[in-house]
Amino acid sequence: MSLSGWARSVRSDDPLSVQDTAEYADIAAEKWRYSHKQGRLGDSTDTIEYLLTRNATSEVAALLVVEATWLPSAKPLGFCYFRRSWSHNLLVDFLGTHPEVVRAEHPIRGVGVGLLFAVMWIGEKLQTGDLRGEATDQSAKFYQRQFRDYGIQDEFRLSAAEQSIFLEKIRAKWRSTGLDFEERRL
Repeated sequence: MSLSGWARSVRSDDPLSVQDTAEYADIAAEKWRYSHKQGRLGDSTDTIEYLLTRNATSEVAALLVVEATWLPSAKPLGFCYFRRSWSHNLLVDFLGTHPEVVRAEHPIRGVGVGLLFAVMWIGEKLQTGDLRGEATDQSAKFYQRQFRDYGIQDEFRLSAAEQSIFLEKIRAKWRSTGLDFEERRL
């Protein structure tokens, strides 16, 4: 599992946010293994849809991992472990960027935004409801900036309409920078 062992990348002088991310990566890896063992893991939108046809109220988990094939290191840049709840909402359990990416002299930006985009894009394909997640003292500012909601403290919640606005904002931003992206089936 590419997330196991992120804690070994943490240094004693790293900020608490980096330490938290490494811890969350290990927990997400454990949850991934458990969901896989229980048969409730979606490794693609097709698999998620198939699992939901078998039981429309089942909880289905997924783990997104971002990698940059153009980097010499094969380490993942970031991850997001999320679930489609029994009531058809999306729940972001863990989202993080690799400690080495955060502390790099020229860090790669936009990993978290890209992961949020992917989760909401999947939700759009599955026609889910709200997107919900917990914000820690270390992550609240990130979510406040992304969702332009400076009242976010312990948790965030976006309706399907608010998610559509976020998706369009990010698509427009990427297009304006000349980023060539293609939304494919995950």
